[in-house]
Amino acid sequence: MADILNLDDLAEIVPDGVRLGIGGVHLSRLPIALIKRILARGKKDFVFTSWGGGLPLELFLEANAVRKLIFCFSSLDIFGLAPKFRDALENKKIEIEEWSALAMTQALHAAHFNLPEMPFQVPFGSDLMKAGSFWKE
Repeated sequence: MADILNLDDLAEIVPDGVRLGIGGVHLSRLPIALIKRILARGKKDFVFTSWGGGLPLELFLEANAVRKLIFCFSSLDIFGLAPKFRDALENKKIEIEEWSALAMTQALHAAHFNLPEMPFQVPFGSDLMKAGSFWKE
């Protein structure tokens, strides 16, 4: 039988610099108590991978704990723009990879099947392929 960890023990085993994906959507089902415990330990240099950013991303950016962001968008839903996200991008405080929703979906499918990549259609008129060196035709 697997051990059940409390939040402090779980936060302790999260190493600096790993890639994190935070579950939940906008303001629902977010592991805020765990996030606060991770950040309270001064953990840094995360690669934050997120479909929608939101409050978890804002907390990590507030703590200057993000080295790189892989994302589709970030929003605080009914509360409007995400100010830490906007500041980080406008002032080039972190490395970013901006993906289309379909590209992110296909990347997650590839990871699920332990594949390095899966094809996706580039949105018509998009300069997505020019925006980063992480794409292949």
